[in-house]
Amino acid sequence: MNRITTAEILEHSHQQQPLSITEPHMVSFVEGRDIGMSDTIIVLSDQHRLQIEQLASHAVKAFGAEEPTMVSRMHSIPTLLARVDCTVTRDGVGLFEVEERPAGIGVTDRVIKCALGSGVTGVLEAHFGQYVGSMPTVVRHQKSRPNDDSLVLTVVDIDNPPVEGPILARGEPEDFREHKALPALQSRSISTILTKGLKRYMLAMEEAKAKVAQSVDELSPETSFVLKPMQGSKARDVTIYLSPADRATHGRQGTVTFERARREFAVAQAGTLILQAFIPPIPTVLPDGSKGNTILRVFALVHPNGRCNVVGGTYVSRRELVVHGASNAICGAVIL
Repeated sequence: MNRITTAEILEHSHQQQPLSITEPHMVSFVEGRDIGMSDTIIVLSDQHRLQIEQLASHAVKAFGAEEPTMVSRMHSIPTLLARVDCTVTRDGVGLFEVEERPAGIGVTDRVIKCALGSGVTGVLEAHFGQYVGSMPTVVRHQKSRPNDDSLVLTVVDIDNPPVEGPILARGEPEDFREHKALPALQSRSISTILTKGLKRYMLAMEEAKAKVAQSVDELSPETSFVLKPMQGSKARDVTIYLSPADRATHGRQGTVTFERARREFAVAQAGTLILQAFIPPIPTVLPDGSKGNTILRVFALVHPNGRCNVVGGTYVSRRELVVHGASNAICGAVIL
């Protein structure tokens, strides 16, 4: 397998050499859905690992523990597991956001197992066992599409929840808000349910380079930016605008025109959008030779004092600048 460290990725980028991803092989993960998995492995340098742990810790503390969940009641934190979506730049780790109820742990376990011979399941079992007694059971709302949870966790329907033990809810906040099972699920949840995807924490983090968008006059056609809803996940309703200079470097796939960004801002309710500086992903040459983009999705165990430990993750590469696990994405292992 081809290994490259994040420090080497930066060194190559200084020399205008993009990251090169090897040809993927298709792997079936969930209900026949195939994902392209590359043998290229990204190794986190110690410096970048520490920075990611610090970002996760800052985000968890800024997020707060307001929702009446089990983990909030027992340990005064919003979650026991977080995922830092990020890149590496000359200034260090660049933060896109931190998911406090992350998906993707099943894929991460599988790709790391392929790279190292063992995945992250054992580490998760020890972590959850220490703080809530056992691994959580995933309770999935019927509106929620199945994901990779079943590769490492037991998954049940919301109408057939487990009698006891910790749970991890899957579904959107609006799906659970009026559900009769909500109080019982919250009382046993190891992460958020109604506050899932809330991004207020970004406003308290200088590293996020984000603020509440107040006026359309804050947008400039000469400055790249990202607009995100105050609450949401899965890259839903994320808008990226690139200046002409940045389009020449990163392309325009997955971006919008300045006029469309202004229109989307205009129809949004005041105070519901976050304006974030554009942080470039890792420039990448995809297996077919085309220009692409790569981000890191790194999982961290969260401890009751807010301290976080990175356990590994995945990278995701695709042509578009909105980089997530879409059908045309290529993934691979991120290891320590």
